[in-house]
Amino acid sequence: MLQQVTKVDHKLMLEKYEQFSQREKEIIFFARHALTNKEIAEKLGITSSVVKRHLTMVYKTFNITSRRRINLAMIMFQLEQLYPKQILQCKN
Repeated sequence: MLQQVTKVDHKLMLEKYEQFSQREKEIIFFARHALTNKEIAEKLGITSSVVKRHLTMVYKTFNITSRRRINLAMIMFQLEQLYPKQILQCKN
C-alpha cells in the first residue's frame, strides 16, 4: 500500500490540497488524528453527515478510499517536502 502512495504526484496533490476549503482541511486534520466522524462533528459544530460528505469529497479528490490512506498520502507529501532528494532516491 505504501508503494501506491509513493507513486502519487505530490505537486498535483499539493495543488489539490490547496483547493480544499478551510473546513475540509480541518476535517482532514482531525481524520488524520483518528477522530471519528461524530467526534469531528462535535469539535467543529457540524453534523456527522456533513463530515462524511466532506471526507467523501477528499477521497474522490485524492483518489483514495480510507482515512488511513489520507494519513499515508499526507505523510509522504510532508516527507517529500522535507527530504526531496532522499525520497526521489527511494522511488527509483
